[in-house]
Amino acid sequence: MKKLLILLLTVLLLAGCQSKAKVVEDPAEGQTYLTALKEWTPRDKNPESTENDPAFEAFLDEYFKESIEKDYMNMHFNVVDYKALGLTKPEVTLGTIEYGTEGEDYKENYQDCLDTLEKLKTFDFSKLSYRQQYDYEVIEYSMYEGLIDLIYGKYSLLFPENELPSNLVTNFTEYYFYDQESLDDYLVLLEDVGRYIDEAIAYTKEQAKEGIAMSDTQLADSLEYISRFTSKVDDNELISVFNNRVDNEVTFLDDAQKAEYKEKNAQIVKNTVIPAYQKAAQEVEKLKGKARVSGDQRGMVHYSKGYAEAQFFLRNSDNRDLDEVMAVMEKELEYILSDEFMMSALINPTALAEVQSVYTNAASNEVLALDTDGKLNYLQEHLTAMYPASEKMSFTASPLDPSVASDSILAYYLTAPIDNLDRNVVRTNPNTLGDDPSGSYTTLSHEAFPGHLYQNVYYWRTNPHKFRSNIGFTGYTEGWAMQSELDAWNWVGFETEEAAKYMGGDAVYGYLLQSLIDIGVNYKGWNCKELKEYVNALDLGITLDDNGAQSLYDAVADMPATICSYGYGLAAFMEIRQQTQERLGDSFDIVAYNEKAMQNGPVCFPMLRKAMEEYK
Repeated sequence: MKKLLILLLTVLLLAGCQSKAKVVEDPAEGQTYLTALKEWTPRDKNPESTENDPAFEAFLDEYFKESIEKDYMNMHFNVVDYKALGLTKPEVTLGTIEYGTEGEDYKENYQDCLDTLEKLKTFDFSKLSYRQQYDYEVIEYSMYEGLIDLIYGKYSLLFPENELPSNLVTNFTEYYFYDQESLDDYLVLLEDVGRYIDEAIAYTKEQAKEGIAMSDTQLADSLEYISRFTSKVDDNELISVFNNRVDNEVTFLDDAQKAEYKEKNAQIVKNTVIPAYQKAAQEVEKLKGKARVSGDQRGMVHYSKGYAEAQFFLRNSDNRDLDEVMAVMEKELEYILSDEFMMSALINPTALAEVQSVYTNAASNEVLALDTDGKLNYLQEHLTAMYPASEKMSFTASPLDPSVASDSILAYYLTAPIDNLDRNVVRTNPNTLGDDPSGSYTTLSHEAFPGHLYQNVYYWRTNPHKFRSNIGFTGYTEGWAMQSELDAWNWVGFETEEAAKYMGGDAVYGYLLQSLIDIGVNYKGWNCKELKEYVNALDLGITLDDNGAQSLYDAVADMPATICSYGYGLAAFMEIRQQTQERLGDSFDIVAYNEKAMQNGPVCFPMLRKAMEEYK
């Protein structure tokens, strides 16, 4: 999902600089697994080995079954017909929220990771097929990530706007009604919102006792979102969307039954969901000023250095030292802004005119003037200039309800279930995209073609093991989609290559810059002054003032480690492509390269760099 990039020079007058908070000592086991992740390296693999090890395949089958049967929502969104896949439906709840390391869920999940690693080590890697060797490493790397995420979990906040408040609404508005059983399950889940939010409130209060709490700006944004959601009652989105979908998508009920379900849903929303959100707002507001860190000492590192490092490892899908990560992004940022790339358009009169026409009258461009479906169809038809062809991919695109669309979101792609690859959904946010022809083109290339939708469906059409639906690598998936934005500008019909480079660079360079700042603030502990000095030293052609520095600081401090998966993911893909081009010279083929990059699905970047060594 593509997050809203706060513009470089937006002026926000927020909290000033305050004294430095105490750094908390990290748990020993956190450092143990961080070290294990840092030292992890991919193995040599044999592309000619095609015979699967039956015992390892059985292990993968069991891993998939156990992992997906743990959580109802996870199963519901990943598969349509769980019975056909031999799965047992878990208890229909929204899950359990426990604070600290003493809860039963924590202990069970922690032990499951250790048991999986132990079982994995019983297999002879050299005897596995090529596909299984990748599966082995995907699980191994993910188990280290899982252990780290569990250990540092107490620092994760639940009530920022872009977390539980909006995510819960999204899960309900995107919930599929496969049959009457899934419809009944929906109402059970809706009834569970009160209990679930009560647990979230209790968790948040326990965090606050340790000074782990939202900043006042995060709190204000969250309260504003909840207020928008709860102010609508009879026309609440959870009622209007449900009614519309029951009327237009449900074929297994008659009109009388539909009316009965619509009334049940409305009563639960009014009597359970809205009051639960209102209660959350009341309780969360009491925690104003409770955060142990404030002002321009809000970076994650001021809570825990290990937590900060862990979050960047998890979001980046890489185990590189963070100084190296910054160096890679600085290099790619310099390249994007160089005379060779963006600046080439400014010295070419034709290219400059094409660029200016996009900013002054984008609708005059036949491609940018297309509506959402038109742009998506156009992108899908033209991606074969750089990406491998595949059978046409189906999709449904529509805007979000403005009343509950989080301002931190431009759009999102809802991944298709593994047993119905035609169910691809793209949502756009009218609050943030508005009437922006070029912005919507960029966003749709990110979310759909050749971004998330295309990459996901293409990979699943290669028939990977089902367990891959339950493991993700954010840096890879967002980096792939960011690279897609750069590439897609080559297909808008510009007369010059320079104009395409400029527009692509303009769409992505801010993510690289903000990702560098993300690491600086949240891992290195920069204050506003240090942030301003760093940006100005980059020689970007602008001078960042105090208000601009505050704006950028607030953006990354209030959504820590979020933007880096986009900026570093892009930089990592750019670096790998450039290195491969340099190695292969004239024999480099962009279509074959992208096919190789997708061949093994989303992986961590150490695995992707190793895979590209095989590409000849």
